[in-house]
Amino acid sequence: MSSLNHVAIEGNVASDPIHRNTTKGGSAVCNFAVIINHSFKSKTGEFKEEAIFVPVVAWNALAAAQKDTLHKGHRVIIEGRLGKDDWKAPDGSVLGRPKIVATKIRIINQNRQDTSIAEIKGVDWDSQS
Repeated sequence: MSSLNHVAIEGNVASDPIHRNTTKGGSAVCNFAVIINHSFKSKTGEFKEEAIFVPVVAWNALAAAQKDTLHKGHRVIIEGRLGKDDWKAPDGSVLGRPKIVATKIRIINQNRQDTSIAEIKGVDWDSQS
C-alpha cells in the first residue's frame, strides 16, 4: 500500500539551475536548490532566523519549461514528492540526502501573484527518478 508523499515549499532559488540531458534516452533534467527562511523565538526570547537549502530536481517537459524562465533569486512554490540521492562514501558506507522531485514549479512575484506557471500534467513522475 502506498503512503502519502506530497511536498510543497515556498522559497527563493539559491543559484541558477543546472540543465542537462541524461545519457540514457536523453531525458531533460534540471537541478537547483531552494532556500527556505525559517524564523523562530529561542529559549532566551530572541528571534532567530535560519536558512534551509532544499535540493530540487525536475524531469523531462517540466525541466525543459524552466530552461529560460527560472533563475537565481526567483521566488517559487515547488510541489512534488520526497525523493533521495544516494552515494557511496570513500569508506564504503552508503550516504544519502533528501530532495524534492518536482511536479509543479510556480514562479511568483513579490505581490504573491503568479508571473509564470510551468505545470505539466499527465506525466508519470514516479518513473522519472
